Amino acid sequence: MAPPDDLTDYARFLAILVERYRGQVRYFQIWNEPNLKNEWGWQTPKPADFLALLRLAYKAVKTANPDAVVLFPGLAPTDGLDPRAPMTELEYLDEIYRLGGAAYFDIMAAQNYGLGQPPSEHRYVFLRGRDNWRWDRPIDTRNDVSRVVLLREVMERHGDLATPVWVTEFGYNAAPDRIPPERRFVWGPPVDELTKGAYLVAQIERARREWPWMGVMNVWMLRYGGYAEPHPDDPTPYFALVSRDWQPLPSYDILQDYVKTPAVAHVGVHRWDHPAVTTTPTGWQVRFAGTGIELRGGTPTAVLLDGVPVALDGNALRGLPDAVHTLELRGGTPPTEFSVVRSLPWRPLADYGPLVLIVALAVTAALTMRTALHALDHLLMRWQTLPAHWREWIIFLAQGLTLAVAYRASAQLPLTMLGLLPFIGLAIAYPALAVRWVAITVPLYFLPKGLFDARFGIRESGIYLPLHEVVLLIAALATVVRDRSHLLHINPTVLRSRATLIALTPALFVLLAGVWGVLIAEARGPALRELRWMIVEPLLFAALLWWHERQGRPTLMPTLIGWIAAGAVSALVAIAQAGGINLVPLFGIKIGYSEDLIATEGVIRATGFYGHPNNLGLAMGRVWPLAAALAWAAWQRQQRWLAMVLASCAILSLAALGVSFSRGAYLGAIVAGGVLLFFATPPRYRRLSLIAVGIVIVLAAGASLIIGIERLSLMTGSSTIRLATWRAALAMLVDHPLGIGLDQFLVVYPRYIDPALTNTNEIYTAHPHNLILDLLLRGGPLLLIGLGWATWCMIRTAARYPTLPLAVGITATMAGALAHGLVDAFYFWPDLAMSFWLLVMSSRIGLSSSALAQSSPAQT
Repeated sequence: MAPPDDLTDYARFLAILVERYRGQVRYFQIWNEPNLKNEWGWQTPKPADFLALLRLAYKAVKTANPDAVVLFPGLAPTDGLDPRAPMTELEYLDEIYRLGGAAYFDIMAAQNYGLGQPPSEHRYVFLRGRDNWRWDRPIDTRNDVSRVVLLREVMERHGDLATPVWVTEFGYNAAPDRIPPERRFVWGPPVDELTKGAYLVAQIERARREWPWMGVMNVWMLRYGGYAEPHPDDPTPYFALVSRDWQPLPSYDILQDYVKTPAVAHVGVHRWDHPAVTTTPTGWQVRFAGTGIELRGGTPTAVLLDGVPVALDGNALRGLPDAVHTLELRGGTPPTEFSVVRSLPWRPLADYGPLVLIVALAVTAALTMRTALHALDHLLMRWQTLPAHWREWIIFLAQGLTLAVAYRASAQLPLTMLGLLPFIGLAIAYPALAVRWVAITVPLYFLPKGLFDARFGIRESGIYLPLHEVVLLIAALATVVRDRSHLLHINPTVLRSRATLIALTPALFVLLAGVWGVLIAEARGPALRELRWMIVEPLLFAALLWWHERQGRPTLMPTLIGWIAAGAVSALVAIAQAGGINLVPLFGIKIGYSEDLIATEGVIRATGFYGHPNNLGLAMGRVWPLAAALAWAAWQRQQRWLAMVLASCAILSLAALGVSFSRGAYLGAIVAGGVLLFFATPPRYRRLSLIAVGIVIVLAAGASLIIGIERLSLMTGSSTIRLATWRAALAMLVDHPLGIGLDQFLVVYPRYIDPALTNTNEIYTAHPHNLILDLLLRGGPLLLIGLGWATWCMIRTAARYPTLPLAVGITATMAGALAHGLVDAFYFWPDLAMSFWLLVMSSRIGLSSSALAQSSPAQT
């Protein structure tokens, strides 16, 4: 089965089908198992692709028959390790909800197979064993009856509490021993026919008892059909309740006997036409299992419970034994609905247990206060005797631990705050340390922190916040709280000095251009978001670096080292991914729609933490030249271990750049390497180094033609598409000489795209892949001047301080970024924007400090 080539054709077919059977068929399920490649035309299943189909299908069904009910397809339970299903059904459904898919179905469907496990199994997750251990997924969610609870949790996490769940398939396999084990156990451990029947009944009973949100349950299957006899080694037919010649099996008889028993209403809200309600000569009778029942409507003249007259308390009976009861109503009018409740004996402990625990802890703390205070006093004395750098390391690591809890512990607000509140406290105590975490967490911007908690007013689709943004705002707040007196009494002459004004002018131009980019934008929402993420927050980051350095807190160089270390971790993840080990799920859930590995033009490209291989190439191109330059500096200072660590970071980043297969990144790496080689070479040999770089470029271009890999060719594939994009961007610029606004290229580009590319993915191009065109279109000449000025100041740092490795590293990094930016992005990604202003501040403050330190021995 494969998705239709034209979704509108499928929608028209559905409309005709629904209209034809109107009044006869009311329930329609759209597709089945779209999370499997073999059910999706052997294409990679993507929630966004299926949602596009579901949206049109739902509208077509409802237009043809507003009373029709649309079921979501039953997703195949998977662990994400099968090549046919690269993500679990829980991740798939979560993405559907995140994209707004809850509006396009009326009933959730689920597959609820036990796979040989008894239906009483309540273990939902477990640590993988030695036989199926995976480093990228150490925690497994078991495929058994209880797994449907995890699916329901996904729904409730997105605030969907009202949609019922129908089981479209459940059953147990009774394959005989004669079938070879490698085939017999494909559906889990088989059971005999009697156990199969008992398990089916027990599963229905468990659903009625524990899951009030579950409705219809369909056993798979009645009979194994088809015109041909199944293969003797195929275990699939042994799910059936009757044989091929329609003879009932023992499981059929057991299930038949069960459904013949008088119906019982379990926990939940039920209509009065429920099978558990029967008519008697004097009124009505309802059988229910629970500790209470509430009637809605109706005016009975007499009520009996288990044959004993009782009086209703506000149309309800509560506090009953947890058993099956018979309620008899006589006379009057019947209710319209009734609800059955079950009060668990330990429910008060669940409700008030945390409070009792807190009180117990408080009492225990009060009783041991003297001892605790004495121990605390001792610890404080020991803390004060620790060297300052040890204290900073302890606080820094504690900040990282609490931040990890906030980021990964839970998508619900209370557990998130359990980590975030201590981080805020530690940030206020040491705000300069919190600033370092901004640079460390910025590579995770494609793995944002998700919050889903309708109890606290969070919208049903949840909110997603980049982790570095959260850290930045907390660091800014902590700085204001900690240094409020200094901020209020800052010396105005510092801000009015000529050097400060010159340094601030590029930032001011960029800020004004950003505001202009919002004012002229057609779509204000994306423009405001880009103003926040790419301009305001990076400038705030730069301001925090400047402020803490001015207060005498070493911030700039540790932040630079932290950023390089984070880049090395990103590189390691990308390299492992290229080798077949995907570590990204250990960090978070990526919001990008592309694959982690992209096969294209004869190569397989890694993405790492990022949404596209080009983003990986851009990020690594910023990291490796600076890491290499700082390794050189550490080696000169005889800091061998630090030099080797930084050199390892540079090598890892360069290797990750390689597996991105980004031609622009390769070009930038050659240019950056050339700059490093030029300044590392004695002056009399520098001309030879330039010649060597030129030879490398020529050899690389020749090799790309000889090797024959399309991705490395400069004349085929995306290279020709890039030329068409530039032509369209130039035409756009002619019509809008002052720009089109921040993040507006995707909005305007369809009007200028080459007609030959209209029906391709190029219609979704978000930027012109050239830094000059990009800056002019986003913010006009003012943005080009502002960022160009700041870039020129960084490029010329090596000329001003040719003996300082940091200066050479900044120059090499920006030279490579400019070369790469000629054919791709330059600034407008969160990590690029943050690293840009980090390097600006390093060239302004860090180099001045380094130059002063280098010259001070000569002066003395």
